[in-house]
Amino acid sequence: MARARSPGSIEAEKLYQDGMKLVDIAKKIGVPDSTVRRWKSTQKWDKNKSEQSKKKETERSDKKKPNARKPKGAPKGNKNAVGHAPSVPERNKNAEKHGAFSTLYLDALDEDEISLIHNMGGQEEDILKMQIGVYSVRERDLMHKIKKFENSLSKGLYVKGTHTKKHSVYGEEGKSLPESMDVTTETEHWIKGLVALQSELTKVQRAKTKCVDSLMRLRKLDDYDNVMTMKRIKQEEERISADEGGVDEIQIYIPNNGRD
Repeated sequence: MARARSPGSIEAEKLYQDGMKLVDIAKKIGVPDSTVRRWKSTQKWDKNKSEQSKKKETERSDKKKPNARKPKGAPKGNKNAVGHAPSVPERNKNAEKHGAFSTLYLDALDEDEISLIHNMGGQEEDILKMQIGVYSVRERDLMHKIKKFENSLSKGLYVKGTHTKKHSVYGEEGKSLPESMDVTTETEHWIKGLVALQSELTKVQRAKTKCVDSLMRLRKLDDYDNVMTMKRIKQEEERISADEGGVDEIQIYIPNNGRD
């Protein structure tokens, strides 16, 4: 059976949900900072906070009346854009030059998924280990790309990307004709691409190192917290024993009853 939570930990979690910092909570209820941090980790305050945030968000959404969204783009029948390509292609990935600056497009996620990312809870150690794994995969990917660049036989220009533009064409009386297509090839000197990859690799490795350091500090804090907890328990047992005057020796008398 799970142990009942202490009143202090319940009050501390309520203060945390209200936005108070852990240091201030410890001062308010009169316990060490490490105790509050242990409560936060073992009792999963962040997860509870995330669930409460989602519940409040759902309640707010239910109160709002749905508004009709205005459709994007020009009105139906408008031909101002005929013969012109959009300035930026849909799901444009110009930021992914060399594969070094890949990013997650939040506009591809729904509101629930974005809320889940922003309110992700869980044990701090689990989150740090997951993030270290992500950085390790990214680090390996970049190292492969760098090796590919360095082993390339061609040390001159390389194709960085291509851009395609479609043009709608109309003949007489507005009759639609086959679309025309312009393909633009963008080139870049190989050394510039290599430098970009190496720069991104340095950033990923630096971030990974910070996560590893944070994980080590967290584990040291947990070990220290456990040692201090055991020490306090031992001191409390010694105090109780001293208050009771120690334990009297028990003597058992067994009569002889004629036995040798």
